[in-house]
Amino acid sequence: MKIKICGITLLEDALLASKLGAWTVGFIFFKNSPRYIEPEKAAEIINNLPENLEKAGVFVNSSIEEIKSIHSKTGITIIQLHGDESAEFCSELSKLNIPIIKALRINNESDLSIIPRYKDKVFAILLDKYSDKEYGGTGKSFNWDIVLKAKTYNIPLILAGGLNSSNIEEAVKLEPYAMDISSGVEKSKGIKDHQKMTELFQLI
Repeated sequence: MKIKICGITLLEDALLASKLGAWTVGFIFFKNSPRYIEPEKAAEIINNLPENLEKAGVFVNSSIEEIKSIHSKTGITIIQLHGDESAEFCSELSKLNIPIIKALRINNESDLSIIPRYKDKVFAILLDKYSDKEYGGTGKSFNWDIVLKAKTYNIPLILAGGLNSSNIEEAVKLEPYAMDISSGVEKSKGIKDHQKMTELFQLI
């Protein structure tokens, strides 16, 4: 199972994620997030990480120019869009030749209906809990039965929202492409709890 540890702000947290077998570590470039990291600091961390570890940059309603600039500065290898980005925006951004993950905030099954718009324009769809106050990172899960419906669209799915050691085994049974974990392995926002991280990977 591919695991993405998101909201990285410290090198030691990213190195542990890599050591434990994470697929990706995520850096949040949304200034309103409590897990925001300056691109310069992210670049320092990325420069000290193994090449085989993917590095995702998380953006919320950023311009293509800003994303291109941060991509160039930091060396991120995946772009994750967590705002209201359109399929056309994703198509234009795909010219960077870097995998794009489009996050959808899920409230009910009807929220899945826009998935076909993004097909062939993004690498994967991330399903997260809907909140009218936050763009992800809520630490809350949604009705996972919706994942089974989402799988019928035949696009790689990444499951997010409230994942931790108490429910990770249940989530694995849904067989998503990957799982995105942040608050479930934190001791404070942006700072990972190494014991929680280790315990979580042992369950996968």
